[in-house]
Amino acid sequence: MKKCNYTQQVYFYIIDELDEAKKTDLEQHLATCPQCQQEKENLTCILSEYNAMATFEPDEATLRTLRNVVSLKLKVQKTHRTTFGSLFTTRSFILPLQYITATIILVAFGFLLGRFNVFDGGKKNSILQTLLTGEQQVQTLQSDIVPYLVGIDRVKFNPASGQVEIKYNTVNDISYRGNSQNPIVREVLRRAITEETSPNIRMQAVKTLGAIAEQNRHLDPEFLQAIEYLLHEEQNVGVRLMALRVLKSVPLSETVKKMLVRILLYDEVTAVRIQAFETLTGRQAPTEEMKSYLLAAQKDTSSYIRYKAGELLNRIENNKVGEISREE
Repeated sequence: MKKCNYTQQVYFYIIDELDEAKKTDLEQHLATCPQCQQEKENLTCILSEYNAMATFEPDEATLRTLRNVVSLKLKVQKTHRTTFGSLFTTRSFILPLQYITATIILVAFGFLLGRFNVFDGGKKNSILQTLLTGEQQVQTLQSDIVPYLVGIDRVKFNPASGQVEIKYNTVNDISYRGNSQNPIVREVLRRAITEETSPNIRMQAVKTLGAIAEQNRHLDPEFLQAIEYLLHEEQNVGVRLMALRVLKSVPLSETVKKMLVRILLYDEVTAVRIQAFETLTGRQAPTEEMKSYLLAAQKDTSSYIRYKAGELLNRIENNKVGEISREE
């Protein structure tokens, strides 16, 4: 059944949003059109049920969550905007009930914004102030803290101050500085390495971790886990090479050794395997416990790795012979 051209006007007639001429024209049409009469009856029934609903008064926590969700959606949709006019020209028309739902959401959102004034008796609302200045921690897919972190624009370590300088987006654009123990800095760094889609931002974050590791001579377990995740998931070779260089500045713990051995034995990129080999073997004298992965490395497709592995195995054997001779 073909949709009547007057159908879209019925809703606006019910909420008294038509001028007198259009209202008179639609009333005359309603007298002869069963489809629009049914539409009017359905919409009247829906609006009556909605008006009968109990008024919902959200608390501050709910308001804060709703604002953050709306802010996140608006940020994400910046690159996917649709003009208001195109909503009415799309081939898949919007059903009347969807019109009502959209209107209710807009009215509710306006109500929320109206309740959330920046000024309250001459004083700025403390919740809004913290959201706008970034004083609260950020929320990502792995955490329950607010506000939501939408994107990261820059991550840089300042060696003179020992602070990390970051630019990120929540409800607005924020510039922030803090040391590597600052919870906001830590969350943004972790997010930049494990969730950020831009390889440039991931590279900046890894370089920052490298500077922190070089200055402190260690990385916290949380950051090591982020590096391990990146080495396993990262597709950009440059970012992975930088992550392996970061590990040169931290103690060669069992966790770090396992990361490097896995890369050495199983990674498909020769340059990455070479970097893992050098990070693994370059800071300690060859020992008996290294033989297992050195023997495997002798079968590597890289002639450099094969040669270096053989050289280290010879040193291990020579040291063993020297120890036996001294004992005799």
